[in-house]
Amino acid sequence: MGALFDAYQRHGLHGRTERHRQELKRKLALWRAFLGASRPVESLSPSDVNRFVEARRLGTIRPDKSNHAAATVSNTTIWHDYVALTTALHFGTRHRNSRGKPLIVANPLNGVRVDKTVTPADDGFYEALCSTAGHLNAKFSVALDLAHSTGHRIDAILKLRWSDVNFTRTLRRSRPSAGVARTTR
Repeated sequence: MGALFDAYQRHGLHGRTERHRQELKRKLALWRAFLGASRPVESLSPSDVNRFVEARRLGTIRPDKSNHAAATVSNTTIWHDYVALTTALHFGTRHRNSRGKPLIVANPLNGVRVDKTVTPADDGFYEALCSTAGHLNAKFSVALDLAHSTGHRIDAILKLRWSDVNFTRTLRRSRPSAGVARTTR
């Protein structure tokens, strides 16, 4: 891991700003400390990513200069940390060493995803928001209910207009065919 991260920082950041380079260095230092510099890249697995995400959320992994003992880290921050790792892994599959061989044969985390946003289906989170929504604007409660029941983002709901509402039209669900649920409008 250490050799891959070092090569990426030396050869993979051409055209990037100094600020971007420093931010990437900080993110890769988190991964290096968590995984270990001597860890073989091929041994990475989805469970390593899950453990990192959990430890990052709990605040047990944080940058060296962090002033907060147990600072809360957003899903977006964790997602950016993961993107730094996967970008370095992708670089390793394309970059050639002095003998013309790629640094790594394949990305061992190919297909692994980290959520960038809170999962809308999290009922505990929804219930906590509902308990607070009563103290806020009544329109917020309606938007929250729409977001939870439709799965749409609040941003999309806030863009709705009366012309988008149709009280006469209903959805009929047909029987699933070959494992696929279809909706007829």
